[in-house]
Amino acid sequence: FTLEQLQEDFSVLHTSLEEGHAGLYRYSSKEAIDQLFDATANEITGPMTELEFLRLLAPVVAGANDGHTGLSPSRGLVQYFQTQPLLFPFKLRFLGGRGYVKRDYTDQESLPLGSELTRVNGRPLDEIVAALLPMMASDGLIETSKYKRLERENTFGALYSALYGLTTEFTITYRLEGTEN
Repeated sequence: FTLEQLQEDFSVLHTSLEEGHAGLYRYSSKEAIDQLFDATANEITGPMTELEFLRLLAPVVAGANDGHTGLSPSRGLVQYFQTQPLLFPFKLRFLGGRGYVKRDYTDQESLPLGSELTRVNGRPLDEIVAALLPMMASDGLIETSKYKRLERENTFGALYSALYGLTTEFTITYRLEGTEN
């Protein structure tokens, strides 16, 4: 999309939320929302793909801290993701901010169930999760619903891909019974 198209869409989003969202400032102040919009507007400096634009907008919309307000990719982008290999080969369960393997979708069942993921492609899992959480909305400052969403089929993988790019290979570091692998 061109810079002009992105700026226009961003303006429409801003106006739509301000005029049409009855509780926009219920959990976040007007000043905080305005700061998010201003900072994000300054990051729109050239053409972007839909995915890049969504990556930029998600924290702004989530900044309203309203669990019923969010962004969705276009049907075309969803269809594109569906044609790609499995986004992330594990289903995770989050307990106490840590991610554990609940299901292994690989053919070789490479990680024991219950393993705690510590790194994905060299990045610490807690750092990844800290980057993903602001992309999701929840009511107030409640994070439990965000962790529950990360546990849904493909949510962690889709957000990971949106943030770090699509990949078909993952290097995983995990901990099982106190041993780092």
